[in-house]
Amino acid sequence: MKFFLLGISLIIPTSILFAQLSSNNLHKNQNIPAAKDSIDSSSPIEKIETSHNDHRDEIDVDSTEAVITVEPEDAFGAYITLIKKVKTEVHLHTVTEIAMSPDTVGTWTVPLSIQLSTGIYDLILRKKGFKDVIKQHEFSKEWDSLSIYMISYEHIQHNRNVANNVKWVFGGIAAIAGIASLYFYDRVSVHQNRYNAAIDVNEIQNERNDIERYRKAFRTSTGILFPAASGFTIAWIVELSL
Repeated sequence: MKFFLLGISLIIPTSILFAQLSSNNLHKNQNIPAAKDSIDSSSPIEKIETSHNDHRDEIDVDSTEAVITVEPEDAFGAYITLIKKVKTEVHLHTVTEIAMSPDTVGTWTVPLSIQLSTGIYDLILRKKGFKDVIKQHEFSKEWDSLSIYMISYEHIQHNRNVANNVKWVFGGIAAIAGIASLYFYDRVSVHQNRYNAAIDVNEIQNERNDIERYRKAFRTSTGILFPAASGFTIAWIVELSL
């Protein structure tokens, strides 16, 4: 039980790291590749009709009032490029998707309120000091609001520094625990040999006590080593993934 609690106490800092990084990126949008390949303009237009039971308003929708915002406020003024990939026509509960050649609608700054024809768009956001965001979104309602999270390179570097510091703390603990484990294992072997060769009753008892003492120390150090090594590995993976 004692070793289990030691392992848990070492894993807690890693859990705190993940909680911090997850909360910082809670609203972060995933970079989503385009769902459909570009279609040459000379190719015939493909029309696919699909029926959705999504309780749309029972009116025809061919345009939408799109409101696009960005978070955090430091990202205001980012340039956004809209590229239309698929045209959609909404009639009652039926949505008709018409594949088309990618059409760049234009480039603006966000926040943005714009009238768009319904369809599937690629949204590309760029701003100096921030990581580019590429997101795909379907505008198919009369009014659609979209908020996009942009993460700054400064924020990414901060998260990397946190992960790097945690990595080396766990790495140091793992190194010390590993060296201690080897030392205590060696002492167990030495006293085991002395115990086997002992004749005097008192010497036998002393060697037995030493063996048990070093065995406990060995179990304690290995109980620290493996959680610390796991924390080092996890923190390293997090650092590389940022």
